[in-house]
Parts: sequence; structure tokens; C-alpha cells
Amino acid sequence: MVIRVSLSIPHNLLAQGIESYLQRQASIELVGPIEGATDLLEPDKPLRSEVLLIGLDSLQPTPLQSLRDRHAQYPAQPLVVLADFHQPTELLSTLDAGAMACVSTTSQLDDVLQAIRCASQGHHYLCQQLATLMLQGARNQRLESRERHGLGHREEEVPPKKLPGNWTSPPAPWMCTGATSCARSGCTKWPT
Repeated sequence: MVIRVSLSIPHNLLAQGIESYLQRQASIELVGPIEGATDLLEPDKPLRSEVLLIGLDSLQPTPLQSLRDRHAQYPAQPLVVLADFHQPTELLSTLDAGAMACVSTTSQLDDVLQAIRCASQGHHYLCQQLATLMLQGARNQRLESRERHGLGHREEEVPPKKLPGNWTSPPAPWMCTGATSCARSGCTKWPT
């Protein structure tokens, strides 16, 4: 199956390098570069096999808004985003805006090709750098939660069960568990 790819990358040098790499791939057909964000919103109706590779520019006033608008207009078209992500929240916002795959600008060209192939088949894809960034963000969030609450993850999920008296765990098997006397200890009530 031939995958049709449209490019919308604001950096000329980066766009030319990716374009020449994709032209050498037998399974990729370049539909053509798209100039600017205004052309991004008014294309022909894309097919399912047509992937749009978008380069987000941090200097653009609303880079995610154009992505949201494009995804709202053509929800079936897979979007692959090429950007320089520094925070996990940036990456999550991009995925929430409709991106099927995200690749860092410092990734290898093979990652871009893999992202295009995954997105054309309806799968999500993150390059290794972005997957690591996402994992670090989740770990930092968990650590912040522990510092804030002073509890571990398990204690946050399951609150301790209170037993009668001051005990927070079940009594040992040799202890008395009721009003009857225990043969081993001779006690007649629950310890307090």
C-alpha cells in the first residue's frame, strides 16, 4: 500500500531533508508541500491513507489551535507532528489536539518514517525521546504526589482499615478476638 504524505514544515532546511528522504521510499508518495497555516485548513478532502506531517513552530502564535482546527475539520486524516518538545504537558496537549504520532526534531529520519507508517494504519506513535519524556513526566507527577501527601502509591489507593480499639492491623492468631477467654493468654477481652 502506498502512503500519501503532505508536508507542512515551516523550516526550509528541515523540510527539504525530510522531503528528499521520503522521495526515496518506495511506499511513500509525496502529495506536495503545503505552505503556511492558511493552506493547512483548506485542502482537498484527504483520504485515510493520506498523512499530514506537520512541523510545529514555537514562534507561531497558536500552533496547537491550527492543529485542533485541522483535526476538527478532517478527523479521519492522520496527523504526524514534528516539534521540539521540552515538557510532557506540551506533548500531551499536542496529542489531545489530534496528533496520531509525535516525533522530536532531533530524532532520526527513520523515526519520522515509522511515525508516518503507524499513523496511516491508525496507530499512535511516539519516538523514543518523547516516550522517555512522557515517562519522566509521569514519574515526577507521582513523586510530587508523594511529597504533597506524605504517602506511598499503595496508601493513596487503599486507606488503612480501622479495627476496634487502637489497632490498625488484624490481631495475631494467638490473641483473643472476642469476649471469650483465650486458652493461651488467658485474657477475656480485646486488647486496648
